[in-house]
Amino acid sequence: MIKISAHTMATPEETLPEAIDLFAELGFDGVELICADDYPCGIGTDVQAGELRTVRRAIEDHGLEVPNLVPYVREINVIDAQVRRRCIDDLLRCIDFAVALGAASVRIWAGTDPEPGHEDEQYALLIDSLQQLAPVAGAAGVVLSVENHMGSHAITGAITAGIVTDVGSAHVGVLYDPANLLVLGDSDYRAALEVQLPHITHVHFKDVDVLGDNRHMPRIVGEGEVPWAEILPALSAAGYDRFVTTEYEKRWHPDELPPSREGLAHELAAARRMLDLTGGRDE
Repeated sequence: MIKISAHTMATPEETLPEAIDLFAELGFDGVELICADDYPCGIGTDVQAGELRTVRRAIEDHGLEVPNLVPYVREINVIDAQVRRRCIDDLLRCIDFAVALGAASVRIWAGTDPEPGHEDEQYALLIDSLQQLAPVAGAAGVVLSVENHMGSHAITGAITAGIVTDVGSAHVGVLYDPANLLVLGDSDYRAALEVQLPHITHVHFKDVDVLGDNRHMPRIVGEGEVPWAEILPALSAAGYDRFVTTEYEKRWHPDELPPSREGLAHELAAARRMLDLTGGRDE
């Protein structure tokens, strides 16, 4: 059965303990954690073992899980070998953090926009980096989930599936984000879902209106252009049984979205209805 988690992106005005309390109170099944030094509602990149134990205990005490850890490491495809090595090392630490937190997945940003004329070279470097990371992740019991994302190689469903295929490891999958794909112009959700479906290891749930030029306006689910009422049942029918995370973009769009509690409650209820998880109760 699909479980539903909330992303700490949704709670920029809360501390992490406050966010965990809120997610549990609203009825989510998990907490997707940001790993970055510039955002307090998450963990830092130099987090210590004792702090990780405290965070994990707080999450588990609320009956929640950590489905995915979200670092912002990007330059795993750059030509500068020292920079790329540093980024690989950063992701190796994130794998360690995921193990300490009991997280099943680490989000992977599929490199930066390649430099003109170096697309093939930088794609090869991306694949090489992931091939270095994959066996470490596998030994740790963690999957690396390559997200459909602007500003990376993974800008269509077919390309993202191709990245995973070229890496050739069961420990590298797809973080399926149909809203990002729509913004990027990959508008045939059925084709994008079909080509990625064998590889999907995590899902981000949000709605948007597309503004063009890789820009969007966030909307609460049901008021934007993403056909979630078709996508979520299709995922469930295909046997997907991992987490779907409500990626409520309050961090990036504080003035365009309703307050965190209100928005998250709406997104959770919408996901439950679409997945028929309400048990017949009126939400």
